Amino acid sequence: MHTAKKRLTALIIVAGALLTEAAAFSQTAHAQTTYCWINSATGEAVPSSALVPVGAKQNPLNPNQASRPTAPARAGTGFPAVEGADYVRVPCPSTTQTSWTGPFGGAQFVLSISHVFTNEFSAATGVQTNHFSDSGNGFGGGINGGFNWMPWGGSIVTGVVFDANGLSDKVNHTFPGGTFIGSTVNFEGSADVRAGVLVTPSTLLYGQTGVSVSDQRLQINFGGPITDTTQWTAGYNLGGGAEWKLPATALPWGRSTSLFVSYDHTWWNKASLGMPAASPFFNYTWLRQSDAVMAGLRIYFGAPAATVSPGIMVVKAPPSK
Repeated sequence: MHTAKKRLTALIIVAGALLTEAAAFSQTAHAQTTYCWINSATGEAVPSSALVPVGAKQNPLNPNQASRPTAPARAGTGFPAVEGADYVRVPCPSTTQTSWTGPFGGAQFVLSISHVFTNEFSAATGVQTNHFSDSGNGFGGGINGGFNWMPWGGSIVTGVVFDANGLSDKVNHTFPGGTFIGSTVNFEGSADVRAGVLVTPSTLLYGQTGVSVSDQRLQINFGGPITDTTQWTAGYNLGGGAEWKLPATALPWGRSTSLFVSYDHTWWNKASLGMPAASPFFNYTWLRQSDAVMAGLRIYFGAPAATVSPGIMVVKAPPSK
């Protein structure tokens, strides 16, 4: 159990560090403002050469202003007169837009810490003859997918999330001489509904609940015949998490991507064996509860980040003079 706590602490620290770095990276990326030159009379974006629009000279007293003088027609060359213009430099509009809606998929690491109550009953009388309480843990990974909606607009996000994980969450009660009775979850999956709020445009805090299923290996070894079988066990879970969007423009695959960390507590239904070969005069039940921490990423597969047309700017600066 001490080792499990160390693993859980380490995973939480790593997940926290990843989310902190993601937040810092996101803020830095959004803080890097780019600037564009626009025609001060029309608000239209203009091509620029080096630091100023083509043919213009920057105002030495104000680097955010530039002017292009009127150029008269050149006799015999066929070049017409070019009207002068004034320009101002303003922050460029955002070139990408990310959304929390649509389908997504990803992968994660998971650490599960479980507590199992094992009970033994006389098959003849039903009287409880033994009770054990033990803890264990397992580490693994898996995949996730789902779909998000923003039905009311604003900052509320709802959705469904599915995940499947392979792990070896073993809980044994060991007797002198090395005999034991125990259970191991090698696979677990869940289907959750979730709802959350965007505390910033790139940070989602959410709660979730749903149903789970696990493939539970049940083993009894009392020194004679060995019972080793598996059962599918259902359960329900409750938890929450945080998800941090990375800037779409900073990622090579050009899709909206997030890092997440989540916690779930799962109450599993009883697994049971009646008069197993390892102990044919008794019945056994295993009642498990699990705490799981997951950390991973999600890639959103909706429309790619939309590009804003660089034609007419959404702002119109006043004339430079």
